[in-house]
Amino acid sequence: MKHHRRSADPERVGRREMARTKWTRSQLVRKHGGNCYLCGEPVEMSDPLGPRYATIDHVVPLSKGGRDHLDNLALAHRICNQRKGAEMASGAADEVE
Repeated sequence: MKHHRRSADPERVGRREMARTKWTRSQLVRKHGGNCYLCGEPVEMSDPLGPRYATIDHVVPLSKGGRDHLDNLALAHRICNQRKGAEMASGAADEVE
């Protein structure tokens, strides 16, 4: 008899991901001093829909071989992150530890 793996409860997965994102964002605030790594200006934490809200960016995009690891993550304003897209920021290799 085959055992089928049950898929995880989407609500629980969502909560786990939110907790991971909050934990990661706070680590990145400490790492980057609360500034966007792309433009150097302070990020906003209070308005999730605002253009200066702190998003988590992959310095070397996953599509370019980057890893989904803290060493390859950085804070970026929502607008800076959108402008960068799936490209590597200038000096990205220097950003990755």
